[in-house]
Amino acid sequence: MAEPNQPNLDDVITPTEQAPRDRHEHGKQPPRLSDDHLAQRTEHERLEVGLDDYDPDQVPPATE
Repeated sequence: MAEPNQPNLDDVITPTEQAPRDRHEHGKQPPRLSDDHLAQRTEHERLEVGLDDYDPDQVPPATE
């Protein structure tokens, strides 16, 4: 018999949630983005900082 102050398996908490079984990525890493999404974000950032010229052909017509 275990001593009163010694931990034993009765002290173990039963899990209530299942851990994901996919071990390809780190548990706290965000999901991998697609190349198309990364290219779009890069283009947007380059336009924001002024590295690329804004293409007026990509601008939709103004509406009232």
